[in-house]
Amino acid sequence: MLVLVAAACWGTVASAQVYEPPTHVSLDTIVSTIQEFMRRPDIPMAVAERGYVEDIVRINAVDMDWDIGMSVHEPADPKRIAIGADGKKVGIFLLHGGSGDFKSMHK
Repeated sequence: MLVLVAAACWGTVASAQVYEPPTHVSLDTIVSTIQEFMRRPDIPMAVAERGYVEDIVRINAVDMDWDIGMSVHEPADPKRIAIGADGKKVGIFLLHGGSGDFKSMHK
């Protein structure tokens, strides 16, 4: 959520600019930014149309097996994929640690 709020409050920064984060972001700014974001329409996701697919990779470290699950979530309409200032697709990689399985972590 912090990444979402930060991106929504401060926007994107062109790669040629030097970014300096604000020293303070007011609660009113955060609340209004979240409210504006929540008013945006839902974008149909391709993962919902083709069915949930998860790739699982197992690695052995410290004498234990670790399963790492991965999935791609993208807009069903390729024209809705965000493009950055450099002309490349914008994405995010999330790494979640904790207990449980995909049934409790993925809708």
